[in-house]
Amino acid sequence: MKGCSASIQQGLVCREGQPDSLFLPCRGRRFHRPGPGNRFSLPGLPDPLQRDVDCCRLSRSGLLFAALLLLLSGACASSHKIHNPYEVRTSALDTTATARTSSDDRSPQSAPSTIKRPERGMAPYENSYYLVIDGARIHFRWIPSEGGDRSYVLIHGFAASTFSYRHTIDHLKRQGQEIVAIDLPGYGFSDRIVEGNQSAFRRAEVVWKVLDVLESAKRERNRTQETGRWILVGHSMGGSVISAMAQLQPDRIEYLVYLAGSVRGGPGGLTRFALTWVPGLQSFIAWYAESYMFDEESFQTLLKSAYAEQPSDEAVQGYLQPFQVPDTARSILSSIENSDDGRELSIRKINLPSLLIWGQKDEWVPLERGYELHRDLHRSLLIVLPEAGHCPMETRPHEVHALLDGYHSILVQMRNTNRPD
Repeated sequence: MKGCSASIQQGLVCREGQPDSLFLPCRGRRFHRPGPGNRFSLPGLPDPLQRDVDCCRLSRSGLLFAALLLLLSGACASSHKIHNPYEVRTSALDTTATARTSSDDRSPQSAPSTIKRPERGMAPYENSYYLVIDGARIHFRWIPSEGGDRSYVLIHGFAASTFSYRHTIDHLKRQGQEIVAIDLPGYGFSDRIVEGNQSAFRRAEVVWKVLDVLESAKRERNRTQETGRWILVGHSMGGSVISAMAQLQPDRIEYLVYLAGSVRGGPGGLTRFALTWVPGLQSFIAWYAESYMFDEESFQTLLKSAYAEQPSDEAVQGYLQPFQVPDTARSILSSIENSDDGRELSIRKINLPSLLIWGQKDEWVPLERGYELHRDLHRSLLIVLPEAGHCPMETRPHEVHALLDGYHSILVQMRNTNRPD
């Protein structure tokens, strides 16, 4: 299947990240287009998550200077706007708690077999639900099947939420398909996580636990033991999550869909060390991000880069709203610090059919990464959208939906064809 990728124009540039470097902006609130070689990133974020602005590199010795700045930052009041109507909380992600559906009571109890809607006024969407998984309340959107023959799991990327799949959810809902769109721990309207591992595998385990509860509910409702296999869709960082899910429980998966899926990169050892051992570094970075980055102007610039076009006001507000939840920056930094649990993604061991959809203008996860992933997966199809950026399901929804529908039968046939590793 390696010859199935669509032809594209040549000349794209793949810019490699530098995961062991730390960068801090040096021109205050106003960002400018950088010159060659200038980059900005939150510490340790992989290349897909980086943002171009004028910047200055913080050398290793400069970490001591950054620590001194914390003495000043502690006295600075953040201009961050707090808005938390759905009572998102700050939690720890552990491995001893049992999944449960109570949105408020977090005392241990066995996992119920039915799913309950949140109280009136506590639901971000009409199809919102909550589950407490491993001590953290997870928000997800569940639309049961209405005569459809597919079950989709939608996993968002970094700095995103289920909002990024708004067009895809509407499309699949019209077809009557089952849809589960999950806000990963620390994102969207799920609890902010300040303690506990948040590796791709750890996130994958949380998603599987959510699906365990949903499958139990379906078995009880339909009085059958068969629930079918899941189609996993991962955008950007979500690509690493669905890859980990495939390594953990491949038999429960129909096939994989990578939307500009990032499966490589991530925080380097130096970054994790600095965030863990440099006193107050996380507090300073969180204060800076909340004061100068979590606003409409910054998100408009961010989305314009990701979309490869001007974002709508709806898109800006949809992405910004979860960042107005307290402890969001702290949660993101904690996820960087605790992103490694010793397990490694082995993409070449995944023997499931995969559909790869990439934007030719993607500057966050360059097309080069798509070719690499296409090469490493045993059975994959790579489709390139010429005018799309990093978020094709938002900017080119009709094209993406046509691909999801058009290639479904082919991918199912590939799944049902036994092929040795």
